[in-house]
Amino acid sequence: MKQAFSTIALATLVTGAHATPVTFFGEDLNNSNSVRLASTPNADAAFTEFTSNLTGFRIEDFESLSTGITSAISLEFPGSSGAINATLSGSSMSIVNVPPGTTNRAGRYPISGNQFLETNVENFRIDFSQAISAFGFWGVDIGDFGGTVSLELIGGGIQTIEVPNTQGEAGSTDGSVLFFGFYDLSDSFTSITFDITSNGDVFAFDDALVGDAGQINPAESNPVPIPATTLLLGGGFLMMRRFLIRL
Repeated sequence: MKQAFSTIALATLVTGAHATPVTFFGEDLNNSNSVRLASTPNADAAFTEFTSNLTGFRIEDFESLSTGITSAISLEFPGSSGAINATLSGSSMSIVNVPPGTTNRAGRYPISGNQFLETNVENFRIDFSQAISAFGFWGVDIGDFGGTVSLELIGGGIQTIEVPNTQGEAGSTDGSVLFFGFYDLSDSFTSITFDITSNGDVFAFDDALVGDAGQINPAESNPVPIPATTLLLGGGFLMMRRFLIRL
């Protein structure tokens, strides 16, 4: 009887130990479609904390791409064992160039340089040639007409991560800036699909980066979270084991 309990408890523990992605988020609010934010301390802090967990990454700033409308974009990122090719697709996609210090008059502008990818959040998708375990991006003028952004991660299974952006109303958060990133030590993904709970939203996508499992080196200040179910099951296992020993 003791052996049967131990086997079942151990199996339950292993099943419950599925870790969730570690996320990083920072947002700086604006209310102008023509004036950029002078600084973005919250988004900067999230970006710095996220990248402190990665090695050998490259930031895609879209500066080398030709401007204009496009249906798909091919990019290359460094991986721990070779290049990671990424294909970006979606609706209303275009590479936009705006002069320094200005916007496109709709609240969108680059994070670095003069160019960014303009796309609709809804159905924006990135497919990777090999599995990734880390992803980060900057978004400008996103959620200004309401709606919460989410990322659907597709690999061996499907996970959905919600981006906790502020939900604006009628453009009330025009020109706001956010950074969102995540890494996952237990799962890898071959595609990411963006979505939003409102009826679509065009935004500026810029300074994106990806990493595979071999490029993740968690900083000591960012321990991998242990699901509460694992802690509860572990505690119950120890208590029951002590009880059985007494028998």
